[in-house]
Amino acid sequence: MERKQKLRALVRTPASAERKAAEQPYLSEAQYRFLFDRAPLPVWLVDEKTLGFVEVNNFAIRHYGYSREEFLGMTLADIRPPEDLPVFLATFQKTSRPPIRSLDVGTRRWKHRKKDGTIIDVEIVTRRILFRGRPSRLTIINDITERVRAEESSAFLASIVESSSDAIVGENLDGSIVTWNAGAERLYGYPAREVLGRPMSVLIPPECSEELASITDCIRRGSILERHETLRLRKDGSRVDVAITVSPVRNAAGEIIGASTVARDISDRKRTEKALRDLSGRLLQIQDEERRHIARELHDSTAQRLAVLECNLRLLQQRSPGLDPAMRRNLEQSVALGGECSNELRTLAYLLHPPLLDELGLASALRAYISGHNQRRAIFVSLKLPRRLPRLGSDLEIAIFRIVQEALSNIYRHSKSKTAKIRLSASPRECILEVSDQGQGIAPDILQRLNEGTAILGVGIAGMRERVRQLGGRLEILSGPRGTTVRSVFPRQDPSAVTPRNNPSHTEQIHSVSHYTERSRRKTA
Repeated sequence: MERKQKLRALVRTPASAERKAAEQPYLSEAQYRFLFDRAPLPVWLVDEKTLGFVEVNNFAIRHYGYSREEFLGMTLADIRPPEDLPVFLATFQKTSRPPIRSLDVGTRRWKHRKKDGTIIDVEIVTRRILFRGRPSRLTIINDITERVRAEESSAFLASIVESSSDAIVGENLDGSIVTWNAGAERLYGYPAREVLGRPMSVLIPPECSEELASITDCIRRGSILERHETLRLRKDGSRVDVAITVSPVRNAAGEIIGASTVARDISDRKRTEKALRDLSGRLLQIQDEERRHIARELHDSTAQRLAVLECNLRLLQQRSPGLDPAMRRNLEQSVALGGECSNELRTLAYLLHPPLLDELGLASALRAYISGHNQRRAIFVSLKLPRRLPRLGSDLEIAIFRIVQEALSNIYRHSKSKTAKIRLSASPRECILEVSDQGQGIAPDILQRLNEGTAILGVGIAGMRERVRQLGGRLEILSGPRGTTVRSVFPRQDPSAVTPRNNPSHTEQIHSVSHYTERSRRKTA
């Protein structure tokens, strides 16, 4: 605006000169020459009838790229884009009819074309004068191309913001809402007139009030908060799940003047994720129940029949001294095979669902399992538990036990390590399980995909991750040339007790474990 006033001042005569202009409306050639020489912008004179250039200043020559001789051989039509010529000629004809008056000044916007073909936006201030006795137009040109582009860009950006399906809200450093698009109105239920000027806290439910200070601190530091999932408050008081991105807004000098918050409704996604988690949790629960059922059936039915078969074979062996040597050897082998099958079956039943886990707790179940594992496989596993490990709740205990099983199985199949370590720690707030080896490690690209949950390497790690997630914990896999560590962190459960239904009796459990440990003792001997 200030520059525009300066432009008008270049063609405005003083008050005393205006009184003289009433008698003599024409300025002298010397006055116009002075104007030409001092103007900090392109200035030219054009013949009103022919539209040909009569005079141009040096600034116009430099800005448009034509020489003075080229200019004086051209008309205004030569610097107009071809598509603008019809409108220009029609406008010129209308404005050239009235007689010349003393203050006949006009301002217009046009497009001009430079010698190199560049199209520019200009704002012109023109005055009809007599120059050397000929009706002419004195024109001062201001190149506003950058301003027009900025206006167009701003209008386009505003259109994008307004048409976005996401809620886009602008706030100043005081936390007051300054912009509010249609997406915000749809998401939050407030029309713009009801929230502009109000604090952002109107959108934050009480349970998320601590977020406001951290978001404000993030803005003042110039950081971007990306895809933070949280809750927001609607006008009707309901909560909505959103993913927000908060970015600082800076002025031309680079100073932070506020923030822009883009919020996307993720309620549908959250409901879908919850349904999938519920389904996955139910599948794990069914799997554990099925393992418990199969273990009980094997123990109560098949194992008992094998025990009877073994007893019958031994009786037959004792009462058949007259059998030929070949038959006796076959009978001895049958007795031995029966015993091995019985032991293997009891071991399988124990691995499917360890009875100690329900009766005596996680510590006893892990010690028995690790003892048997060290006998069955060529990997020595050390176990470190808290001196007094309380009951952790049935869901957490079964999850920890299954993760230990799967982790040791992976070490046996993939790591080539001869040793493994299990460490379990428990505090009032969380429980941490670490299973580590000293093997060959995991390739970095596979490790990254495992931690991102995108690697498809069977169901083992996926099952561990799902068990941890069902209990609100997290699973981390750390690996390098010296080995791999699987770290599971669980929030502490309410240890109120849940003894699983349909468990074997205490006597049956101890009997099963005694067979398991006895088999290990015999192998060692």
